Amino acid sequence: MSRYPRLMVADGTYHVRARGNNGEDIFRDDADRVAYVDLLTGAKEFLTFQIFAYVLMSNHVIGLDVSKSRAAYAAFVADEA
Repeated sequence: MSRYPRLMVADGTYHVRARGNNGEDIFRDDADRVAYVDLLTGAKEFLTFQIFAYVLMSNHVIGLDVSKSRAAYAAFVADEA
């Protein structure tokens, strides 16, 4: 059963999740985690959203974000399955 389409609204708060395929690790070490945070920080400069919290675990990432526009948030999560 597929999930319902994501409801996106301006100034909406979103729970964002990304995980490795088949539960595989996405971070090998702390250097990978630092690189991920650097990429996220760089993306944030171009997109209109605010990150309230995030957690990096070996096989997945969880974030709590607030978007100022639907288009910016849609661009940020476009590759999420």
